[in-house]
Amino acid sequence: MQEFVEQFSKSLRSKKHLLQLVQTKDLGILFDTGEDRSFLHFKDGEIVDRESDASKKELVQLQCSREVLNDLLGGRIKLRELSNEIKVKASFRNVLLVESLFYLSKSGS
Repeated sequence: MQEFVEQFSKSLRSKKHLLQLVQTKDLGILFDTGEDRSFLHFKDGEIVDRESDASKKELVQLQCSREVLNDLLGGRIKLRELSNEIKVKASFRNVLLVESLFYLSKSGS
């Protein structure tokens, strides 16, 4: 799973215009496949590699299978289309934000 997250992160870093979407955000995304967990943190328009104090940021929690995560991070499917295959814990605004990042980054292509 970590390789999916790293590929997504690399794709997003190469598309600086997408990081404008998180310019003023302190947002964490927790990916959980049941077997493995990974964390991605956005702060002030950048991807921060380390996990910092989770209480100071907004958090999006995604729980799904590895296959669904791969398709999601690759921009092949939209987060809101997966209501039966993924558990999401986040505000609707943050769901739309991360869905936009996943879809527009197209890290799988």
